[in-house]
Amino acid sequence: MIYAIALFALLQVADIGTTVMFLKRNGFERNPLVAKAMDRLGVIPGLVLVKTVLIGPVIYFAMLGAVPEWVIWAMSMFYVAVVINNIMVIRK
Repeated sequence: MIYAIALFALLQVADIGTTVMFLKRNGFERNPLVAKAMDRLGVIPGLVLVKTVLIGPVIYFAMLGAVPEWVIWAMSMFYVAVVINNIMVIRK
């Protein structure tokens, strides 16, 4: 389980990093909740707040064993796609 959680957490950091990169290249955030948080707090604080509030509990409960490991792996695969998409947008 620790590998699944570590990968999931790392992907959150990669999502923040790649999001910041493509926003600097005149990209825009498609998630309205995240966009609103970034508008009010700034890009990095908004991203970190949303990740902490939404993803933090998932990691916490996974560490307690309340979330099945396969769920963390599945969520990680989603974020792999998100990070790859961000990279593709950056490279355009």
